[in-house]
This record gives sequence, structure tokens and C-alpha cells, in this order.
Amino acid sequence: MPMSGAPVIASWIAQFIFWTVMVLAYVTDALRPRSAVAFLALWAIGCFGLPQLTSSAAVLATSYVALLDVALVLVVFGGDLRLS
Repeated sequence: MPMSGAPVIASWIAQFIFWTVMVLAYVTDALRPRSAVAFLALWAIGCFGLPQLTSSAAVLATSYVALLDVALVLVVFGGDLRLS
């Protein structure tokens, strides 16, 4: 059964943040090429590998990308982002 509603929006937000931070890291040279390739490989494993395990594991892909987002923000910005 395809996802709909809030899970789809969460998935799009996670993907958007991942690619935005990856582009920002590339533009500012915040990541070494080896680290960038590692993040891209982990992203590919999560997005393409998790759905292949079982049909219920595909739901975990959004959470997996969100965790990659957190790790990428910590690496690129050297810590957590301040909102205030």
C-alpha cells in the first residue's frame, strides 16, 4: 500500500534537507570528498536497500534519511544549529 499524507510530506522534507545540506557542504568545502561519498553511499543504501528487505522496512527509509540529516548537520556545521 503506498504511503500518503503526513509520511509522504516527512519523506520529502527529509530528502530536501539532505540534498540541501549536501550542496551547502560542497559549496563551502565543509566535507572532504571521501566523507561526501560516504554520506551518499549511506543514503543510497537506505533509500534503495531498505525497501528490498521487506515491504514493512520501506517505511524506515524516511527515518533513516532523517538520521543521516542529523549526522550531516553535525558534521557540516560542527554542532547543532541554534534557532535563537
